[in-house]
Amino acid sequence: AFKQFLFELVYASRNDKQMQVAAANAITALNYAKVPFSGLDLSGVRIPHANLRNAILDGANFSNANLDNVNFSGASLNNTELNRSSMDTVSF
Repeated sequence: AFKQFLFELVYASRNDKQMQVAAANAITALNYAKVPFSGLDLSGVRIPHANLRNAILDGANFSNANLDNVNFSGASLNNTELNRSSMDTVSF
């Protein structure tokens, strides 16, 4: 139930820019809990400053997302879609 609530915060950032801090914190918490994001449609999410270090993101769709300042260090990004995403100061 709590995991679903965190995902709802992430998805809410698609339509509400004011949700981006909560969304970034939620996806960071999910990542710390080792939740895989493989194959998920995360297009359009706004998660600036999220920590996705060592995240499993294979096949995830981040097209049109705000990924500014996201930490992707050590993340698995095979076949991850990043087209048209904002990625200022991203670390890999």
